Amino acid sequence: MEIYTVPIMSYAAKYASSLYNPFRDAAESAPQFGDRKRLPDGSSQRAEALREIALDIEEGADIIMVKPALFYLDVLARARETFNIPLAHIR
Repeated sequence: MEIYTVPIMSYAAKYASSLYNPFRDAAESAPQFGDRKRLPDGSSQRAEALREIALDIEEGADIIMVKPALFYLDVLARARETFNIPLAHIR
C-alpha cells in the first residue's frame, strides 16, 4: 500500500475582486448561485483573515494562499512575518 503526502492549502485569505470577471465572462463560468459580495474587504477583515489563516494552520494547512494578491500585499507581508510556512499568491 502506497502512502501519499498531499499538501493542504489554506484558502482563508480571499477577497472580493472584479479582476476575475473578464475571465469568467470569457469562459462562461459565472457563479451558478450567490455572489462574491460577502467575501471580506477592508482593514478589519484583513485582521480576521490572519486569524482564519492561523486556525487553518492549527488544522494542518501547509501553504497559505492570498487571493487576489496584487491588492492585498499588506496581508501577504503580515502572513510572511507571522507564519513560517510557504505562501501561494494568485495574481
